[in-house]
This record gives sequence, C-alpha cells and structure tokens, in this order.
Amino acid sequence: MQPTNYQELLDNVTKIVNDRTRRFSIFDMLGQSSRELTHSAFIAQMLNPHGMHGLRNTFLELFLEQLSLTKDFETDYVEVEIEKDFGPKEGSGTDAKGGRIDIYMKNSKGRIIIIENKIYATDQADQLQRYRNSTGSNSIILYLSLDGHTPFNSPVSIDYRLISYKKDIKNWLNKCLDIIPDNHSLKTIILQYMATIDNLTSDEDVTKIIQSSSSNLRAALQIERLADNARNNVKKCFLKDLAVHINAPTAEIKSFGKEYRLTMADCEWCIEHNLFVRFYNPINNGISSDQPDWIYVKSDSGETLNFHEFNAPASLWCDDPNKFWAEFSPIIDQIRSKFKLN
Repeated sequence: MQPTNYQELLDNVTKIVNDRTRRFSIFDMLGQSSRELTHSAFIAQMLNPHGMHGLRNTFLELFLEQLSLTKDFETDYVEVEIEKDFGPKEGSGTDAKGGRIDIYMKNSKGRIIIIENKIYATDQADQLQRYRNSTGSNSIILYLSLDGHTPFNSPVSIDYRLISYKKDIKNWLNKCLDIIPDNHSLKTIILQYMATIDNLTSDEDVTKIIQSSSSNLRAALQIERLADNARNNVKKCFLKDLAVHINAPTAEIKSFGKEYRLTMADCEWCIEHNLFVRFYNPINNGISSDQPDWIYVKSDSGETLNFHEFNAPASLWCDDPNKFWAEFSPIIDQIRSKFKLN
C-alpha cells in the first residue's frame, strides 16, 4: 500500500483550481454557472433558427453535424422551446407520461428532438420513459450531462443517446466560432460560455485525481475531515490579525458555531462565511431601523472577504498579508470613521 502523499494531491488539485480561477466568465460572476435552465436557454437560443444570433439555421446544422444527425432531422421550419410542458406527470414504468422537457425541437415534418439537460442533478424516476411516451416512438432523445454518463433511472429499453458538455457541446461551439466574424459580439459570449463549461468539467478532473489511487482517496478523506478545523482556525487567526491592525490586540475572540466574533465596545467584527461588522446600536451608527444591523467589509471592487470558499481577497490575506493590509486597512479605517467606531 502506497504512503499517503497529501502535498502531491493538494498540488495537483490546486493547479486545476487555479486554472479555473483564471478562466472565470460572466456566467460564473452572476451565479448562473450550474443552473440548468440558464444552460438550456443558451443552447436553445443557439439552436433556434429564429434566435437573436440572426444566423438562421447555421448553428442548428452544425449541431446536427456534430452528432451525425443531419440525415435524421431536416432544418426547415424548426421550432425550438425550453421547458416544453407535456402536462402533469402520470403513471409509472412503461405507462409514465407528462412533465417538462428542457429543450424541445420540432421540424415541419413532425420530427422531434428533445434534450434532457443535467448539470449536477440526477434524472427522476421514469423521466426518459415519460418523455418517450409524450413525444412518440420516433422522437430523438438526447441525454446531456457534463461527462456523458448514463442516466440512473431509465431502462435500457428506451432508445436515447448520451452526449456531453465536455466533448459534444464544446466541439459544436468551436465549429460555431469558426464561422463567426472576430468582431461579432456573439464570439465573445460563446468564449465566455465555453469557459464556464471548462470550469464545470474541471470538477470531474479533480475527481479522477482523487480516485486514481487508494492513497489519494485516503488523503482526500482525511483532508475533508480536517478542512473545517483548518477553516475555523484561519477565521480565528484573521480576527487576531485584525485586532492588531485596529489597535485592539487584547480584544476577546469567541466562537458561536461556525461564526467567530471579535468583540469590541460598540460592535463585533464577525466571520461566518464573509467578514462583516455587527453594530450594537444600529440607529445611532447611521443604520436605519429597516435595514440589517450589520454591513459586509468589501474590497474597492465590491467583493466580500469570503473565508468559507476563500475567494481572492481572503486568499490574498493567507498568501500575502502585507499586500492584503495595504489594500484593506484604508477600507476598514473608512468603516470605523463613518460609524464612529473605536
């Protein structure tokens, strides 16, 4: 049995996470990166000959080409819908029907393609059977997931095809990019979307590293067990550092569950996920009675200090505290001055 190498595992995972951080997109910034409806809406817009891209059936034809479906689905007069409603879910097993289909396409000859879109969720009981019974035996069912895995709750008797974001969607979008002029705004949007796909599928790469050996599995499980302890210790260390920077080195630090508090005469500096200031007398401190009695500490760009996921500001404190305090000392001084804190 190989010895557990924690540092090697952490280094490999960190490389993937750093790569993901460098390729963040507008979808990630808006918290839409793993929302299935957002992905369905984007893909459907691209596939829709009447979509806002204005390029008619060009992207649909490239999609069919990518999946070798060109001969199976003509692209004249195609309607594309998301969340297509086929009524309430009824029955079970081979009699199941109804539900909402993520992406639904139908051409002038009545041929149907449906896409069941899965990011992190698993398929529901009888889901593909319901869609088969609702759309007919000749419809083409595509089961889309990050890695192209098999659905968990569908019998093999149902005819469907597995496709993935990592291969099929990315290859299709690359073909779309090839025909879009460089100065077209859609090119930037597609590149942003592809960065989101890369970020989502990088989780799979981390999983493969962890499961590649028993020593990696042991290391990951041990790290998981100790991660909360390390996170809580870092919260406490940060508040001790903060106390020094606001000239209160003897101020008391207490923990209340996952929240850590640096207690002062007129407020508490607190960390649960983010660093915030809780006021004892909110109205006197300029916080109106209909607002929360706390405020987040944010960088000049508006980003909070998140000590749960260790976003950029929190990571900066861990890695380069001098640079961190050069940026955040003026912000904390402004908060203390505005609310007349000691």
